[in-house]
Amino acid sequence: MWVNSDEEQVATSTLTAKNQITIPKIIRNFLGIKATDMISWKIRENNTVVISTLHKELWDIVDEQAKQYGSVDVSKFDWEDTKGE
Repeated sequence: MWVNSDEEQVATSTLTAKNQITIPKIIRNFLGIKATDMISWKIRENNTVVISTLHKELWDIVDEQAKQYGSVDVSKFDWEDTKGE
């Protein structure tokens, strides 16, 4: 549910019996997250929780791509040709 008041916009979710929530679409779009992306939950004072995206490390992305598309052999690549570009 999306609530729009004069001062702030609030999205709500319901906790399931399995202690899961669905992140509202407007929040997913705002954060730019999709299935399998990671988010962090930071607990602050006054019952406040800050949710933010966790950016994947380059090598995590490379590993995911290798699993999906296969690895690429770069051992014969001439890395000297890339210097100074």
